[in-house]
Amino acid sequence: MYCRIGALKVYLFILFFGMSFYGYAQQEPLENIKITVAFDNDPSASVQVIKTPLRYNKDFGVILQMDNANIDVFSKVYDYFRGFSGYPGLFFTSGVINNPLFFKMGTNIYSFNQQGIDVHDTDPDILTWSNIQTLWAAFFDVANQGMTSPPSADDYYEVNRNISYSTYRFNESFSQPEYHPDIYVVPNNVQSQINVAKAAGNLAIYSESPAAVPNPFNVSNFSSFYNFELKRSHITTNLFNDISQLAIQSQNGNYLIGSYYCSGFDKSGEISFGEFQNQMNQVANAYGRDGLDNIWVASAKEVFEYLNLKQKINVIQTVTNNKLEITFSADNLPMDYRYYVLTLIVTSNEHITGINITGANQTNYKYNSDSALINLEWDGGNPPSPYELFNDAYLEAQQNPDSAHCLILYDYLRMISDPDSVAKYQDMLCGVCTSVNFDFCNYEFDVPNDTICKGDTVTLTAPDDMQSYLWSNDSTTQSIKVAPETTTDYWVEVVTQDGKTSRDTATVVVFDPPVIVSAQLDTIAILADSTDTLWVSVNDEVTYLWSTGDTDSSVVVPAPEEGFDNYWVDITKDYTLHQCTVRKDFVTQVSFESIVDFTWDTACFGDTITLIANIQTNDSVVAVKWDLNEDGEFGDAVGDTVKHVFETPGNILVGLRVIFFSGKMDVAYNPVPVADNPVADFSFNNTCLGTTTLFHDSSKVTVGEVVQWDWDYGDGGTGSYFESSHYYQEVGSYNVKLVATSSFGCKDSTNRTVAITQPDELLLKSDDGTVITYNDTVYYNKDGSVVMIVQNFGIYDSVIWNGSHKGISFEISQEGAYSVVGYKGGCTTTKTFFAMEQGSTPGPGPATSKVMNLFTPNNDGFNDVWIINTEDIVFPINVTVYNRFGRAVFSSDNYQNDWNGFYKGNPLPQATYYFVIKDANGNIVRGPVTIVR
Repeated sequence: MYCRIGALKVYLFILFFGMSFYGYAQQEPLENIKITVAFDNDPSASVQVIKTPLRYNKDFGVILQMDNANIDVFSKVYDYFRGFSGYPGLFFTSGVINNPLFFKMGTNIYSFNQQGIDVHDTDPDILTWSNIQTLWAAFFDVANQGMTSPPSADDYYEVNRNISYSTYRFNESFSQPEYHPDIYVVPNNVQSQINVAKAAGNLAIYSESPAAVPNPFNVSNFSSFYNFELKRSHITTNLFNDISQLAIQSQNGNYLIGSYYCSGFDKSGEISFGEFQNQMNQVANAYGRDGLDNIWVASAKEVFEYLNLKQKINVIQTVTNNKLEITFSADNLPMDYRYYVLTLIVTSNEHITGINITGANQTNYKYNSDSALINLEWDGGNPPSPYELFNDAYLEAQQNPDSAHCLILYDYLRMISDPDSVAKYQDMLCGVCTSVNFDFCNYEFDVPNDTICKGDTVTLTAPDDMQSYLWSNDSTTQSIKVAPETTTDYWVEVVTQDGKTSRDTATVVVFDPPVIVSAQLDTIAILADSTDTLWVSVNDEVTYLWSTGDTDSSVVVPAPEEGFDNYWVDITKDYTLHQCTVRKDFVTQVSFESIVDFTWDTACFGDTITLIANIQTNDSVVAVKWDLNEDGEFGDAVGDTVKHVFETPGNILVGLRVIFFSGKMDVAYNPVPVADNPVADFSFNNTCLGTTTLFHDSSKVTVGEVVQWDWDYGDGGTGSYFESSHYYQEVGSYNVKLVATSSFGCKDSTNRTVAITQPDELLLKSDDGTVITYNDTVYYNKDGSVVMIVQNFGIYDSVIWNGSHKGISFEISQEGAYSVVGYKGGCTTTKTFFAMEQGSTPGPGPATSKVMNLFTPNNDGFNDVWIINTEDIVFPINVTVYNRFGRAVFSSDNYQNDWNGFYKGNPLPQATYYFVIKDANGNIVRGPVTIVR
C-alpha cells in the first residue's frame, strides 16, 4: 500500500552535496548511504519503505519548455520564476521543510542556421552561449532540438552533432564537462530522426508520431522511461485549466506529468508574456508553496533522470530489534546524469524515536509519530573527460569516417586544451578523417614563447599572409597584445590562403615584480636650506638605482632652490630568465608655513563693521584682498584692516585672500554676522479685574536671538522676562510697551492697549428664594435636598458647578463645600458656599469663631500651620478638610495642629476650604478656612 505523507506527518530531509556547476566532484557511492530509523517497538510487522512515483512525493508534475533557443526564457521567464527584477517568484517546496524551490522552464536549442552560422553568436532573438550557461547553472536545463533550422536531411548529423558542438561551446571555458543533453525534441516532426535519437541514448524523445505517448501521461502506467517517446501541448491561455486537470486526475494511485511548450512570447501564434504570467500565477497560488504545494515544476531532464533512477535503484531494509536500517544497491547506474536523487517514504504502526544518517556530507531531518519523508541527493556522476569523449568519437569515426562523424570528432578535439595533447589528437583525427579537409592536418608553424613581468604586456605574432587568424582570447588579428596575471598559454588557429588550418600554442611566463611595502610620501615639502630623506622598503632581495646615482634604499636630498625637484628610484628583482623593475617617483618642494584668518566686531544693520586680517607666516606677504559680497571675487577691498557697511543683514560669508612672495596663496572664509533689528511683538490674555494678566513675547530676529525684554505695563509696573505677568488693581485701558533687544544689542519696541474689565457678580439663591452670598451656608432637611439657582444665568457663556456640572441649577443632598463658576468673555466669577442639614451646628458660631480661619503656609515662621485652640473643642479631635468641589484634601483621626496646607506632598492653591471637626465629646463643628500664599 502506498501512503502520501501530509503536513502532520514526520519529515526527514537529507542532502548529499558535491556537484558543482563546472564539474563533478569525486563520485559518492550510493552503497555508502545508510539510514537508521529507531522505533519504540519492533516495527518489522508493519514497516514499509517506498520509492515515491514523483520526486518530493508530489501529486503531479509539469514540464515547461521554450523551443528554438528563444531568448525569452532568459530575458523574461528566468527572472519571473526565480524572483529577480522585482518579481516575487514562483515556488513549491521539497515537502520536508519550507525551503523554496523555484519553478523551472527548460530551453530546447539548435545551433546553426542554413548558412552554417552559429545563431547563438549572431541572432539577438536567440540565447547566447553565456545565457545558456546561466540557465544551466540555475537548473533551467537544456534539451537538443537538432543541429540546424530548418533541419538537414542527415539525421545522424542533426541529432548527434548538436550534442558535440553544444558540449564544446558550452564548456569552452572549462576543463571538465558537466553539460550533457539527454532529452531530444524532434524538429518539424521529422520522424526519421526518432530512431537515431533513441540510438544516441536519449532518455526521452518529444515527437508527434503516432507511437508517441499522449500528453499528459500517467507514471503509474509505465515500467520503463528509457527512450520514452511522448507528445507535448502548446502553451495557451488555457494553461491553468490544463494543469488543474492534471491535479484533479492525479488521485488514487495516478501520477500525471504534463509537458507544455512555446516558441516565445508576444508574437503570432504564441501567448503573450502577460497572459503567461497570469496563467502561471494561478498555478502557483493553487498548487505551489502558497497553495496545496502538490506540484513538481521541473525540466524534462530532471523528471526523466528521476524516473529512470527510481527504476534502477534497489532499497534494502533490515530490521534488528527496534531499528530499521535502509541501504541501497544498483547495477550499472548511469555516470553522466545531472540529478542523482530519490524520494522515499517510511511508514510503520510503531512510533519513530530517532533517525541517524551516515555516508552523507550533510543531513537535515525531522520526524514525528510513525512516518517519514526522505529526499536523497548525492553526487553519483562521473562524466567523461574531453579525452574520453574524443576517444569514443574516434572509434565511431574509424567505423564511419563521414563528414558528420569527423565534425563530431573535431568538436571534441577543440575541447582539449593541453598543447602537448592537441598535436597528438590532431594527428589521430587527420589519420581517420581523410575525406574531410581539416587545415591543421598538413600545415605547421611556431609562435615563440616569451617572458614578462606581471603588469607588462607582450606581443604574440602568428605567421604573415594568412587568410584568417583566431586566438584563444577570440582575437582575429595576426598579433595580439596580452598582459596575463599568471603564466598563461595562448593558442592561435590560422587558415592559409589555400584553405589549410593549423594551430600552435605559445606560453607567456609571468614573473612577479618587486613589491614596495612602504615608502616616503610621493610629494614632500622641505624647509628652505634644509634636507630630508627619500626612502623605500621592499621585502624581496633587490637592487636600487636612484636618479642621483645612489644605490641604497634611501637617499638624502636638499630643499629645492625654487619650485620643485623630481627624483626616482628603480628597484630591480633578478630572475634567472628575466629581470623585473619597478620605478617609484618623488617630488620635493620648498616648505613655507602660514596661518591666515581674520576677526570682526559686531554691529547692527546699517552700522560700520571693522575687519582685521591676522596673518602668521615665514614668507613675505605680497597682497591682502577681500571678498565682501559672496561672489568669490577678491576685489572688494584690500589691506590688513577694512571698514565696511553691508547692504543686507544676515550671516555674510566674507573671504580673505593672502598672496605670498613664494607664490603660495591662502584663503580664509568666515560667516560675519550683520545683525538685523528685531521685530518686537507680543500677545496677552486674562484681562479681567482680579486675575493676573499674562504677556507672551513673539518678537522675531534673523541674526542672533532676542535675549532681553523690557516691559512697561502702563500703570507704573515693569517686567523683564520672555513670559511676563502683571496684576492690575483697577478697571481701565493701559498702554503696554515692550522693548526687545537681540544678542547683538539691536532693539525694537511696540505698544498695545490692554483693557481691564470688571467681571459681573454671580447672583445665587436657593429654591426657597434665599439669596446666598460668598461663603454663605444653605440648609436642607435631613434626607432631603436643596436646589441652587443662578439668577443671572443668561449673561454668562457657561456656568459650571463644583467643577463638572453645567447648567442654571444644581441639586445638593450632601453636606460640604460647593462652588459655582460663571464664564463670560474670558472672565470668570466664582462663588463658594456650604451646605448643611437642618440642626447641624452652623458656623461661624461660638466654637468656629475661635478656630483659625486663615493661615499662610509660606515657611516664614508665622501662621505656617492651621491651629485649632479653643476650650469649646475637646481633644483628641477628628478633622476633615474639603475643597470647593467637595473633595477631601486633608483628614486626620487625631489632629495635632500640624497641617501645612499640602495635599499628597504638593501645596494646595490659594483658596477657601471647608472643614468638619468632631471632638472627643462627639460635638461637630463646621466652617471655612482660607489658605493665603
